[in-house]
Amino acid sequence: MALTAKPISTISYNSEGFLTRLLDRLLASNTIVDYRYIFHHGEDGDKDHYHVWIEPNKRIDTGALVNEFIEADPNNELPLKCLPFRTSKSDHWLMYVLHDADYLKAHHSDNDGDGKIAYQVDDIRTPYREQLMRDYKKALPLKQTENQQIIDLIKAGQTITEICSILNANPQRVATLYRAWQYDRIDINNRTDEERQMQQVKQLLDMFGDVTMVEDIEGTKEMKKLGLGRQLLKHYSINKSTGEVDISNEWKTVDGESQVLDIDDNKEDLK
Repeated sequence: MALTAKPISTISYNSEGFLTRLLDRLLASNTIVDYRYIFHHGEDGDKDHYHVWIEPNKRIDTGALVNEFIEADPNNELPLKCLPFRTSKSDHWLMYVLHDADYLKAHHSDNDGDGKIAYQVDDIRTPYREQLMRDYKKALPLKQTENQQIIDLIKAGQTITEICSILNANPQRVATLYRAWQYDRIDINNRTDEERQMQQVKQLLDMFGDVTMVEDIEGTKEMKKLGLGRQLLKHYSINKSTGEVDISNEWKTVDGESQVLDIDDNKEDLK
């Protein structure tokens, strides 16, 4: 038994007549307060099916609800039915079932929408069309990546806490982008290249503890493009006893041989 009062979705292989009658009955009995479904042609070996989204009116047993979708198939001994239900956000469900290419590229790296049949919001069936259109407009920002959404909210003056609440985003990711955006706003015209690089290093050290960067590559242009030749690496780490940034240089070739330069470590207090 799985009880939930959150919106849920499934894929149904039922006939449309059976599906509509079932959803209307659940609506009339106040078991649910809203439903949406859209027909999809079978792709990649799958059969024709319906994507179904439901908003419960109360805590609902999703296992029992699956049984409600069992429909006798006159052409087959096996009945028509649906897949197990999963919790589902309305905005993400909308953009996904429409096969919006921008949304898929931003949120589903394994499915960029290329070659997928695109659908229109008018293809979605629901008893509450006006609410559907309001939700669709709210879902349009999902065509951006989450990072783009975070940056837009930062520019709009939202705090880290507010952004995490609005997007349900990872606080560490929001804080990292917030610090990076603040740094970009600083007038850095009076900073040297070394000072700008050290500021970036400190931000990376806050996240990862130690950082290695390629400072220079010796070789021809063709070799550099391929990453060949000798590389000058800079290793940055935080000295736990002093709180300073320790820097060491290392020459390294592509075959793994290296020579650590005999120079004094450079140190800078962390502010």
